[in-house]
Amino acid sequence: MKHTTSYQLSICCGLLICLYSCQIANDLTPNALKGTEKSATLTPSVTVQPTQPPMQANLVKEKWLGGIPCSPPCFEGVVPGKTSASESIKIWSRNFLFNKVESEKPALGNDGFVIFSGDILLDNGKIGQWGGVSIYDYTSSDQTIYVIRLGLNDLPVSVGEFIKTYGEPTHLMAYRRISPDINGADGWGLDIIWLPKGFVVYSSLEMKSKPQLSPNLILNRVAYFPPTLEGYGKTIGTGFIQSVRPWRGYDNIEWIDH
Repeated sequence: MKHTTSYQLSICCGLLICLYSCQIANDLTPNALKGTEKSATLTPSVTVQPTQPPMQANLVKEKWLGGIPCSPPCFEGVVPGKTSASESIKIWSRNFLFNKVESEKPALGNDGFVIFSGDILLDNGKIGQWGGVSIYDYTSSDQTIYVIRLGLNDLPVSVGEFIKTYGEPTHLMAYRRISPDINGADGWGLDIIWLPKGFVVYSSLEMKSKPQLSPNLILNRVAYFPPTLEGYGKTIGTGFIQSVRPWRGYDNIEWIDH
């Protein structure tokens, strides 16, 4: 189960701005094939020429976790449930952290996408990437974003760091997906949720063994959503809401079979 509308759908990408955008779309975008026609109601996709060198990864992390310019459920000036897709393109294209912002019309389903990415300078001197995708209903009149997903492969943050920043989580979804194949491996997943903040930390792929929840655990995805259970449910599929449990600490976990 993944963070898609059904948690299990495969994702196809066609032409994207760059290789990292393709990676983001594979990992973070549900229910769609890449569309080649841009939405007539959206600001055109943009490639921003960097005006300064990439920011050091540790400074990006400090800025982001420090709530600059805003705190969850806001991400870099964009708020799920309030900001439209067109507005997000304008906001992110002015953000020096991102050098590519692309709008995508759905080829299947109703979800449209705004994909954003930028360069960061890693501790080893190499250039890394960070970015993600926001998702909205392309058929709606206002095209308001309902979730922002952010990849952290090059910007790892531990569960303990998130808790130090945002306080104790309010909810948890811990699940085991039982393999239909008698010889197949089960999949394990964790969603650590700050519901009033509209923020969840999770893994982009199911883990092959039961994870040990601890302050040192690193999960490589976060998502921003309107801060209600319904808002969270829309990011994962409403059928999974019944698996959400109150947070009771690191050691008191109820694993739900799916």
